[in-house]
Amino acid sequence: SRNGITAQAGEDFVKAVEANEMLTVIDLSGNGSSGNESSLSVDQLRRIDAAAERNRELASRLRRAERRERFALYNEEFKCRQHYMQVEAMRLEVEAHEERRLNRMRARFDRWVEEVEEAAAQPHA
Repeated sequence: SRNGITAQAGEDFVKAVEANEMLTVIDLSGNGSSGNESSLSVDQLRRIDAAAERNRELASRLRRAERRERFALYNEEFKCRQHYMQVEAMRLEVEAHEERRLNRMRARFDRWVEEVEEAAAQPHA
């Protein structure tokens, strides 16, 4: 099938393609001349190709930048998880220390209660 872009309309088409920064799939192979209409010139085709190449490079740069950003985000997430694990380990350590201290205080209190009971059970002189 033919798209029938003439040289006159081709100039506006080329300008639109050059102004566009998105990657566009263009098939101009079916744009032969029909009768007295002339098709796109070689210069117009070269300009379209240059714009498509520029857009391809822009898209490639954007993909690389997004990939670097994703890796940076993964790295930051890893650092955050690592920090969270360190904080959690410290919390567990403090909690265990407090529990041991509480157990020692309970044992002292139990010994004190026993001593008070023994002292109360002994006759006073």
